[in-house]
Amino acid sequence: MKSIRLNLAFFAILFCTCSIGFCQKKTNDAFVLNGKININSGTVNLHPMGSGDSIYYSKALLETKAVIKNGKFSISGNIQYPQGVCLLCKDSAGIDVGLTEMFFLDKGTQNITYNLNTKKISDLENSTTKEDLNELSPQLKLIGEEYKILRNYIDSVRKIGNDSLLKIAYLYYDKKASTIYYKSHCKYLEYVSTHPNSYPVLWYLIGQMPWGYETI
Repeated sequence: MKSIRLNLAFFAILFCTCSIGFCQKKTNDAFVLNGKININSGTVNLHPMGSGDSIYYSKALLETKAVIKNGKFSISGNIQYPQGVCLLCKDSAGIDVGLTEMFFLDKGTQNITYNLNTKKISDLENSTTKEDLNELSPQLKLIGEEYKILRNYIDSVRKIGNDSLLKIAYLYYDKKASTIYYKSHCKYLEYVSTHPNSYPVLWYLIGQMPWGYETI
């Protein structure tokens, strides 16, 4: 009888220890995303970067949603590492009204502000990816400025209203844009070669998979 009691006691301790470990893991993996949005009511849910990217996320994550009340919402769940996601917003009638740009969802609590008019997000800081982004941003900013100049060029030609001239301009645009994209691809690939654990680059490269990668 004493042996049975000892075995039961040992089992109870083992069960409690495993349960605590499991709960602790869940707690460590927990995330909370508190948001503000310029729509009074509706819903938001986590969404993959592209239509073919859902295979890179858990089903539970993509089913995570929250109700918007008075322009505020809070989404919570569990992730094992930073996820490159978007937010899909629906109005109270269930109609899609906006999809954000990609951002990094991390463990812990984050705050986000989403402007439906610009599709931009702000007030979001991610501790895991911040160092990588700070190191990459200056290099990518210069490339972004090149692309901005190119877009402004096309817009200025479009305003002229000459279809023949616009056609020539687009030929130049396509060639120049390819060069700019190549530069950005190289920056990411060079960075990941020395920072293989970089989550921002991981999700960028996943987003580029449908189009392939440039060699460096």
